[in-house]
Amino acid sequence: MKRFVLVLLAIGAIGLLALGVAFRLEGPRIAEYLIRRGAEFQGYRDVVVEVRSIGFRHVELAEFSAGPAPGLTTRDVRLTWTPRHLLAARIKEVDVGSATLHGVWNEAGVEFPVLPPAEEGPWIAPPVFDHLTLARARIELGGSEGPLSVRLRDLDFGTPAGERMRAKGQGSVEREAGRLTAIMDLVLDGDRVSGSATLRDEAGKLDISADLGKSGPAPGRFPLIDGPEELNLAGRLTLHAEAADLSPLTPSLTADGVLDFRLTDGRLSLSGDSLDIAGFGMILGGLDLDIELHEVSPASAPPGQTVSVETLQFGMDVGGGALRFGARNGVLDIEALDWRFHGGKITATGAFDPTAKENEIVVQVTGVDLGSLVGDLGRTDLAMTGVLGGELPLRFEGDRIFAAGGRLSAGEEGGVIRYVAGGLPPPGLEPAAKEQPESGAVGGVDLVLDALKNFQYRRLEVGVEGELTGEMILHLTLEGSNPDVYDGYPFQLNMNLEGPLADVVQGSTTGFRVQDAVEERFQKRGEKR
Repeated sequence: MKRFVLVLLAIGAIGLLALGVAFRLEGPRIAEYLIRRGAEFQGYRDVVVEVRSIGFRHVELAEFSAGPAPGLTTRDVRLTWTPRHLLAARIKEVDVGSATLHGVWNEAGVEFPVLPPAEEGPWIAPPVFDHLTLARARIELGGSEGPLSVRLRDLDFGTPAGERMRAKGQGSVEREAGRLTAIMDLVLDGDRVSGSATLRDEAGKLDISADLGKSGPAPGRFPLIDGPEELNLAGRLTLHAEAADLSPLTPSLTADGVLDFRLTDGRLSLSGDSLDIAGFGMILGGLDLDIELHEVSPASAPPGQTVSVETLQFGMDVGGGALRFGARNGVLDIEALDWRFHGGKITATGAFDPTAKENEIVVQVTGVDLGSLVGDLGRTDLAMTGVLGGELPLRFEGDRIFAAGGRLSAGEEGGVIRYVAGGLPPPGLEPAAKEQPESGAVGGVDLVLDALKNFQYRRLEVGVEGELTGEMILHLTLEGSNPDVYDGYPFQLNMNLEGPLADVVQGSTTGFRVQDAVEERFQKRGEKR
């Protein structure tokens, strides 16, 4: 009997040794097969797996890649688990040495062909691992909006079951013209979001920082988020950019100010005080915000939300003012637009639906100083006096704005138009009046040009038709006289001016003063500190 037991033990030992040898020899191949089939089941294609080693509680991959090429490639990956994790279908640790992901960036957005189509479900799906470390990674985007390269390093992301979620690391965004570097250290737990993130450029002229949690605790449910309405954040965004080169993301930007925000259970509040922003061909100074949306999508807000701007320059000085509004089911109810414009006002009320194909709003214009308006265009060949007002119906079609049947006219007191091709002479050096023939006709063009050198009008009307940012037709009617032409005999001029309205601005000298205005405003802001 004893001998029989010894024989069984020997056979068992030999069997275990054989299983161990088989596991050592065939375990990596079996693991490669299982991982490849599992990835293909998830929707990945052209999967390549190379297992370096395998144990009872870990597996090391020399490479995992998927297509279509160039697709996704990861190297030096180690997965570890415990029996408890296996029972819960989770991974304890995921350590990645390097990863490269390729995608396409077009007008429609960013797409990664290698990734399987996302299934409908939670807005942010909970991860299946407790802890992820990523030594370095690269995201390469081609397409019409590219090329763009995003580099990440030292990423540490953890969300153990029942514990708070933490993410920290560094990253950079590169395009042909420059690089931006991002640093983040975020903590997301069951009832609070905190931490910080900073975006800087190489020249040291840009520092955009987000300090989350500044506005108090924001109850939340991380990491199980079922939709944007349950994303809860609170914090402060600080902008400081001195003519920074943001070419990796957007045109050069000059900005300064603080924006406080809070997003809790689908409610968004924004408050900003004296934000200054220059970029995208415009200068926006003194932006103040006081907005609270009860719902973000579709937008819903009680009456009384306000946005005000001290100054706005967009190729020319277009004044400043305030907008008061509410919102319901995504439709903005404009309670009052009160905008200052060259000594006068532009006002409007009405409804605006951003999702509609068309929106119509009637704008009222009162008391605009023509002398100030023409002077701001920087024209050296034209000067005017008078006050303009009227009604301007506008039709919005996407990002296009059309005027339909607009009528503007000068006040009863009239005014003066002085136009001299090639440039107005300095005051006191006006040319002598041209003698008019005693009989016969003067050429029509010459007569008009002579009359406009000092045309004292009693009636000025402008009909506005066409696209404000495209082809326009201005129907101009003038009644009056020039004392130096036909002894001041009164006559009427009817003219149609056709072409892009932007030509008026582009033909001015305003564009050369934009950078000077930016530097002057930010210099004054710096002196106040």
